[in-house]
Amino acid sequence: MSNIFFNAQHSPIGAFASFTLGFPGPKGGLGLELGKPADQDVYIGIQADDSNVYRTLPFHTVDIGDSEARRFDILAEQDHAGSGKQPIKLVPFNSSDIVREYSLGMDTWRAGGLAFRIYTPMQLVPDPENAVGEQLRQALVPALLVEMRIDSTGGRTTRRAFFGYRGNDPYTGMRKLDDTAEGLAGVGQARHTAIASRDPGVWSALGFTIEDILSIDANGETAFGLGNVGALCVDVPAGEVRTYVARYGGEEFVVIAPETDREERSRWQSVCGVRSKVSPGRFVR
Repeated sequence: MSNIFFNAQHSPIGAFASFTLGFPGPKGGLGLELGKPADQDVYIGIQADDSNVYRTLPFHTVDIGDSEARRFDILAEQDHAGSGKQPIKLVPFNSSDIVREYSLGMDTWRAGGLAFRIYTPMQLVPDPENAVGEQLRQALVPALLVEMRIDSTGGRTTRRAFFGYRGNDPYTGMRKLDDTAEGLAGVGQARHTAIASRDPGVWSALGFTIEDILSIDANGETAFGLGNVGALCVDVPAGEVRTYVARYGGEEFVVIAPETDREERSRWQSVCGVRSKVSPGRFVR
């Protein structure tokens, strides 16, 4: 492709929602019932070897969260200059260093030691009258899968990689899914959109800027709970290649299929944060 920077909208089957990515700047993101891209900052990047610099895919603007943080005295009064730490810097990859592989059901971005792949469901939906519940759940799961592959074989120290977004709904806040779903690392905006992973090597955090999140020690405090930026982060040791899978979904598109017993329904409600009351509906041919 002569021009790789175009938006592609990736949607779960039958859902009026999409994860849009491709055009530089905040022109994509996680959209729900919008009919257009969400126009959010999407943060996908990897740490330069042994550095305070993080190289990113160019789907975000310069962070503006510092002014937001100053609304809260506990942050505004901090003396960052006396911390002894160098400030985190985001440096987008050069366009010439980015490779995109776009095909049916897959959209892959590669740069440096990072590969970011989006899987879009492409399959037939079984006939609800003849299919068992598990078949319908597999076809209609209200989510996309995202795969991040981090190659640190040439590195000298542990490198951090991340995938996150800035929520831009003024009426709902960002939250950590870890607080309500055991074994799940994730962040989301209210009950509308979220990204999550069950990989034990993934941890989540919130902040006013992505730089705030990247300055956190993975073993330290990550649940401050303020800020409209959320991210999933991983730390990959030098000399290793690791692959992580994350899910994008939202409450409005949880499907509880036929033959789902009470125990299974309760598990889905707990993990996905869905409402305890679910309105019944029928599939229309």
